[in-house]
Amino acid sequence: MFSSTAPAGATVFDDVPAVANLKPELRTALRRAATDAAVDGVEFFVNSGWRTPAHQERLLNDAIAKYGSRQEAARWVATPEKSAHVSGDAVDIGHAEAKAWLSRHGAAYGLCQIYRNEPWHYEFRSEAIEHGCPPLYADAAHDPRLQSTADDRPAVVVFDCPDRDVELLREAAARAGVRPIITSAPVSAATAELATGIRCISISHQAPVPRSVLLALRRAGVGYISTRSIGEDHIDIESARQLGITVQNVAYSPDSVADHTVMVMLMALRQAKQLINRVAAADFRLPDRPGRELRDLTVGVVGTGRIGTAVITRLAEFGCRILAHDRNLAGPMPEESLNRSSLTGLLRNSDIVTLHTPCTPETYHLIDADRLAQFKPNAVLINTGRGGLVDTPALVRVLESGALAGAALDVIEGEEEIFANDCADKVVANPQLVRLQQLPNVLITPHAAYYTEHALTDMFVGSITNCLAFGRALENGTA
Repeated sequence: MFSSTAPAGATVFDDVPAVANLKPELRTALRRAATDAAVDGVEFFVNSGWRTPAHQERLLNDAIAKYGSRQEAARWVATPEKSAHVSGDAVDIGHAEAKAWLSRHGAAYGLCQIYRNEPWHYEFRSEAIEHGCPPLYADAAHDPRLQSTADDRPAVVVFDCPDRDVELLREAAARAGVRPIITSAPVSAATAELATGIRCISISHQAPVPRSVLLALRRAGVGYISTRSIGEDHIDIESARQLGITVQNVAYSPDSVADHTVMVMLMALRQAKQLINRVAAADFRLPDRPGRELRDLTVGVVGTGRIGTAVITRLAEFGCRILAHDRNLAGPMPEESLNRSSLTGLLRNSDIVTLHTPCTPETYHLIDADRLAQFKPNAVLINTGRGGLVDTPALVRVLESGALAGAALDVIEGEEEIFANDCADKVVANPQLVRLQQLPNVLITPHAAYYTEHALTDMFVGSITNCLAFGRALENGTA
């Protein structure tokens, strides 16, 4: 009786069961990669390769004892029936140098890391040689191949969920009785395969969803997209309709964006960017000019839906005069401080203009060069709505001319490949954003106004609830 445990110090070239019983294509790829890595002074050791079913069962039982439940253990160890190690399709590589080498070069050999929490676990993917490795699953519990056939909970693929938000998502899914398949990768034509056989997916606002992505999702079997945002302007809605894919947004706490809006409004009025930057450089002088108080100003609110209304409610407590422009005013209003206005009248009479209207073909570049010319001298523009509401080059020109006192922007055109990413060591491919950052009177936040625990929970719960409702509608024949 031989052991399936790789002996200490075993390499991919050793003729031990843990290596010899790997699938031929995986073993060949490992040895080719190891031969090339040796040129760089890196050796591939096998911590674990092929395993017997009995060995895998022992590992699973150990994990259950360690993590307290079979469900938590499943994040790390598969059952013998579903284990890629038992089938000879997976290998655990050591040491750190080998893992680092494979993370850089593995795709060229078809060797791909599969789980974000297991940087040592590699499997063979022939398509990776030409197209690169597929997106990582957060852990084994989100790998559709490993899902128990006894688990009849409805599944939802959740795209673009960073590690920091995974626990909030899991809690929301558990309460709703949903099995989430989680990936940090944004939805794209390349990642659509993660949704194969799954009817409903949940996406963020951070990646565009053009027709090409919708086609890939349709081929995977997706019929419903829940976007964890109020806006839908990142999705080709008309193509989705033509392809028979239902798209629905979610409503989340308006207080998150309203709080952020008032925060950056106050920061702009008090030259907080200049003040903070100076103090960080041990320059403790006061700002170049004194700040202004809200009670002395007129604030124009463009868009009075749930978020605009929440902003107005907060502003009323500061004692400022409020002008509001919208076709409809939603919710109770502090009438003593609120005045309805045309957009032109609002721009000409407001010291601060804050935008809270959806970006549609009708509102695209709502604030363009002509409307910027209507602003009061020394006014401030706040945009926590959508980047497309503002003609960015026109705004840059007006700010450079000194006609506006400043701007606070949580959104900007072309933010999709920049915001939510670490660009410290990259060239930011948006010259307008770079120029705005350079201006001392412009405050930029990276589409973060919504980002609170309360709002995130609302988004996840709303997205999952919408997916469940769609599933029930399909079963009832009403979708």
